[in-house]
Amino acid sequence: MNKEESLEDFWARYIKPSGQLGSDYWIYFAERLVDLATIPKDAAVLDIGTYDGNVLFKAMKKAGLRGCGVGVDIYGGGLKDGLTEVMERGLGTVIFAQMDAASLGFLPETYDSVLANFVGWDYCFDFDRMDFTAPDCRMAEIMRVLKPGGQVGIGFWIEQCDIEWIAEAFKRYLPECEEATGKRISSYGKENPKGYKAILHNSGFHNISVHVETTTFVSPDAATWWRQMKQAAREYFEKMPDLAKLEWFKEQVFADLQQFRSPKGIHFDKTVSYAFGTKF
Repeated sequence: MNKEESLEDFWARYIKPSGQLGSDYWIYFAERLVDLATIPKDAAVLDIGTYDGNVLFKAMKKAGLRGCGVGVDIYGGGLKDGLTEVMERGLGTVIFAQMDAASLGFLPETYDSVLANFVGWDYCFDFDRMDFTAPDCRMAEIMRVLKPGGQVGIGFWIEQCDIEWIAEAFKRYLPECEEATGKRISSYGKENPKGYKAILHNSGFHNISVHVETTTFVSPDAATWWRQMKQAAREYFEKMPDLAKLEWFKEQVFADLQQFRSPKGIHFDKTVSYAFGTKF
């Protein structure tokens, strides 16, 4: 960073731009979580389920150059990408570690802000019954490592219309795929604001708030959208009996897809909620 460069310009060089009409919704929703979260200047930030640091790098822009950030993930697949970014850019205040959020290896009252985007809480909470099915070790650890006055911010899915739509297409045209997997066609867990209010209240958080928003995303063309769906519902595509069947299914889907087309591309809505709580 040179002396004339602002903090925002410095971090902007390391953060991919987002846009509501883009197809990369992961970037957009990471920015929204950080925008809505209370992250003070010079903050110590912990990002749970960080993958490659998509949320963490954006949070560090808000914390400023004297802030520090740690990204943890129980799966190591994306961490090397985040570490590579840190090493290439010389970002000495950002580190990554493979770690289970239910057993965080940090001292108590270490962080000003803890973020968790799309990690899911169904491991211990039934969002249909609105009841705990197991102890919430993860939130207990978040409460432990937060400083007094610190905030936790969580992003979660309410509805992904494109995933719902492709799931219905599978059921309509290829019911055998659902039968082969033995479970409902869906690549995400649907949660709800009421459940997260209960989760945060159960762990002793105060000033609990929930923000819900629906955003339209546009894939530039049907081919791009198709690639996204093959990734999102890959376990069902893998059950395709043969390539001819796959091509037939693709033709049916593309014909039905016309209702979502505009001059800019293929439009689908995604509804996300963000829950926040403060440690007293």
